[in-house]
Amino acid sequence: KTKSIPNLKFKDLGNDAFSVSTPTEHISLNSVILLVAKKQSGKTFFASNLMNQLKQVKACDRIFVISDTFNSNKKMMEHLDIKREDIFSPNDPNVIPEITKRIEAERDDLLEYRQNLKMYNQYRQTLEQANRYDTDITEEMLIFYNPDTGRFEKPKHKYNGRKPAIFIFCDG
Repeated sequence: KTKSIPNLKFKDLGNDAFSVSTPTEHISLNSVILLVAKKQSGKTFFASNLMNQLKQVKACDRIFVISDTFNSNKKMMEHLDIKREDIFSPNDPNVIPEITKRIEAERDDLLEYRQNLKMYNQYRQTLEQANRYDTDITEEMLIFYNPDTGRFEKPKHKYNGRKPAIFIFCDG
């Protein structure tokens, strides 16, 4: 029997399960996709094409690969721009902690960007009219100074301030 609990209210914590925006003709993300079939049946072909389509619509930013056979499928995967340092052997005992560390670094990069953007917006009027030698410039404002252009610049983020969509592709 179901029993209701009086005065129990749930609060939206802002963690939408499908926070990665995808076009309606694509799968919704976050997803776990498991491809099971006999050898040479097209599992990697399908997975690489799906990841490629999601990359094209900016719903896939980084791919970690756990595979000892990646090099034999290199031609099929080359269009995915997978970084060499993001390819791991499933036999590496540190593969999970290492991928976790890199995902956390992506998170930290986004949080730092958002904090810097908040600070930049707080000081924007001063920064837009300032040069590096103005007395109104504080030390914390100098993080926005670009010596190459001689200007104060808005912070930049490799994913334009959005959460990165990260894939982990396991092939074995």
